[in-house]
Amino acid sequence: MLIAISADRTNTVVQFLTVLFIFIFVVFITWFTTKWIAKLQKGQMSSKGSNMEVLESMKVAPDKYLQLVRLGTKYFIIALGKNEVSTICELSKEDINLNEPAETQTSFSAILDRFKNRQNEDSFKDENE
Repeated sequence: MLIAISADRTNTVVQFLTVLFIFIFVVFITWFTTKWIAKLQKGQMSSKGSNMEVLESMKVAPDKYLQLVRLGTKYFIIALGKNEVSTICELSKEDINLNEPAETQTSFSAILDRFKNRQNEDSFKDENE
């Protein structure tokens, strides 16, 4: 009787580990495929030596955007809708403020460290009160 219970538990553990391994494998393959497709699309969107570049984009309504676009040496404001594209105006380079945005991507470890520090500060305040 004891041997049957032990074999049943071993079988259950093996099944659990198998499902866990398959899950981790599927998550890894999904992550890898997503990264690969993102690099592929980024390469298609921004080819070197390109004369076209979207500098800024602003959503003004659902499915409606204003974009600042560089075409060669000229700059345009265009309106994008669901089924239409319209040129609003042409701008000179002097009319445009091309400040590079600060680093907007923060690494996960930096965010986690900031969260840990905030948690430590909160627990320190609770202990001192």
